[in-house]
Amino acid sequence: MKTFDQDKNQNNYIRINNIRITYIDGGKRKNAKNWKGKDTIKIQAYKNDYNETLFQGAEVPINTSKTLIKIIAALCKLHEKKH
Repeated sequence: MKTFDQDKNQNNYIRINNIRITYIDGGKRKNAKNWKGKDTIKIQAYKNDYNETLFQGAEVPINTSKTLIKIIAALCKLHEKKH
C-alpha cells in the first residue's frame, strides 16, 4: 500500500491533479490556529503546473466520519447535477 506524502508539519496529504487534500491531526495543531484540537481536512489548489505553490484553501473540521461522508455525498451530487 502506498504511503502518504507529508507536508512540513508531518500531516498526510494526497494530490489529485491540481488539488491537494491534507488531513491535519488536531493534536499537531499550533495553539494560535483555528480549530484548535480538532482534526481537519484542508483542500487547496496548486497555483500552476510549474512549482508547488498553493492557494491558502479551506479547512473543514472533522468531528465524526459522518462529516467526511457528507463531503463525499455533496461532491457526488454536484457531479450528478452536471450529468
